[in-house]
Amino acid sequence: MNTLLIAVVALIAIAFAAQVSQKIGVASPLILLALGIAIGFLPWVDPIELEPDLILEVILPPLLFAAGVSMPIMDFRRELRMVAALAIGLVIISALVVGCVLNWLVPAISLPWAITLGAVLSPTDAVAVSIVKKQGVAPRIITILEGEGLFNDATALVLVSSATSAALLLSDFVIALLTAVAVGWVVGEVGSRVRSKIKQPAADTVFSFAMPFIASISAQHFGGSGLVAAVVAGLIVSFNRAID
Repeated sequence: MNTLLIAVVALIAIAFAAQVSQKIGVASPLILLALGIAIGFLPWVDPIELEPDLILEVILPPLLFAAGVSMPIMDFRRELRMVAALAIGLVIISALVVGCVLNWLVPAISLPWAITLGAVLSPTDAVAVSIVKKQGVAPRIITILEGEGLFNDATALVLVSSATSAALLLSDFVIALLTAVAVGWVVGEVGSRVRSKIKQPAADTVFSFAMPFIASISAQHFGGSGLVAAVVAGLIVSFNRAID
């Protein structure tokens, strides 16, 4: 099936799920999951294979950037310590615990690869957060979960990269994370100032779309996580917009 056709159908499915979810009270990701399963059983639908780099470098950066921009920044700042503890500390601890237990139970799996599996399993799922929203949970808890959801996948990916390298070094993880934060901060600050000078709507839209890729590519060039950089850039844009 043509890749462009798949993309168009996917966009229509996303819009359909978002519209239907409001009427039936079911989270849109669950509707999309059901549609995907149903389509997978259709005999005339060929297997769809996407390169991992396409997801990590093309699709995720703008999505995470947009989520960062839409985050209520004042609430996020108030809960930053808890978000960091969950998105970074808890993910690392969970990955290490799962990795050590798996290595102990199955010695044939080396510790770095066991930790890699732990890192894959550690982040909470965004679908769970969307479901919680509909259950009357306190806004503070929602802010914490949404903030944690912005960073936990990126944290896990950085941990996976560190675990699968020649040696598992905590310093590599910390450096990659700090580099991404610094690059995202710079891109967000510079991008906000550039956008304030742009008066043409089309130019502003194009530049806004380019910002997450600028942050992601720059961070990867310096050895950081492109996804973390995209999230940080979005949060900085949200912060600058709030104080204007």
